[in-house]
Amino acid sequence: MSFVDAVEALTGEHIDRTYTPSLTYEPKPVQQTARELSLAEADNARRVFAYLCKTRGLDYDMVSALVRDGSIAQEEKTGNVLFKYYDTVGKIIGAEKVGTSTDHKFKGIATGSAAGHGFEVVRGLGEKAFFFESAIDMLSYLQMHDKELTDCRLVSLMGVKPNIVLDTMLRNNISPENVYLCSDNDTADRENMKAASKALNEMNASNSTLEELESAAHRAFAEFMVKSTPSNALTHRRDEIQEQIPVIEKYNKYVKYHRECSSLEGRKKKKYESDFCYELDQYREAYQEMKRLFPDGNVPKLKDLRTELDTVKQQYADLSAERKALKKEADRLSRLAQQKRDSQRTLARYMQNEQAAKRKKSQLE
Repeated sequence: MSFVDAVEALTGEHIDRTYTPSLTYEPKPVQQTARELSLAEADNARRVFAYLCKTRGLDYDMVSALVRDGSIAQEEKTGNVLFKYYDTVGKIIGAEKVGTSTDHKFKGIATGSAAGHGFEVVRGLGEKAFFFESAIDMLSYLQMHDKELTDCRLVSLMGVKPNIVLDTMLRNNISPENVYLCSDNDTADRENMKAASKALNEMNASNSTLEELESAAHRAFAEFMVKSTPSNALTHRRDEIQEQIPVIEKYNKYVKYHRECSSLEGRKKKKYESDFCYELDQYREAYQEMKRLFPDGNVPKLKDLRTELDTVKQQYADLSAERKALKKEADRLSRLAQQKRDSQRTLARYMQNEQAAKRKKSQLE
């Protein structure tokens, strides 16, 4: 069952199977180790054939073909099986070691081996990837399904190394639906596999690395924060205008009563003040507000203020929409980053569980 099939079976939801990766693989710089890779190979492979074919039951012709093409060799001093792996130009970059003694079990990785790679057998273009806990598990599967396997690569996880899965997918541009994790078939392994399959599918859903998602989320949130300053300025100006317009309107409405009263004298003025006391009080209030709002005496025209208010409101609405979109995008990217982070932890737990199961199985044997 593929990753996408597993997720659909678990969730009951249809998963979009289109895959257009946005990343291109760039080989990681080889880290300098204390000791360079050095494989001392024997001039024969007698112990390799004895162990793989007689003890482990693998097909002689299959093993012989892998020995001839240089994929399998025998270590000179120890007699260990060397399952070698190569880079894209055919250079040996590492090897998985398996002891050939039936009395003392041994499994290891050659010192100086490159990370993110494992022993693999490729058929055709290698568009599908099958990952196994060890090289011998992988060869056993190859032997049982030899005629069915086309256009695929079978890869050993060498004791379950999670980076091999992810690096192989990225290096060979393999989509999640074409990746299969192959482990033992007990109940615990099946449940563990379901969780790992879903995690890997989620990890590749965004076609971006965790670092890219985190960086994009930070950029979106930073842009959101940058736009806070002009947004605050527009809010302040909108509030100013909305306070000024009614004061000017009030002043314009009652100033005529003040002018009329100022033109009168004596008893006529007193009678006017008595008859229009409310209007004159409203004028005085408006006048005081005008002095507070326009201390320099430069009072804008109402028409200009209303035009400016419409403009400010539109600018604020546009900016608010931008900020809302940026915040939404920052939240979305943050969720994707957290989802990928959680999925990586789920995959790491899967690998740890597989390693623990292998150790327990080894101890029982």
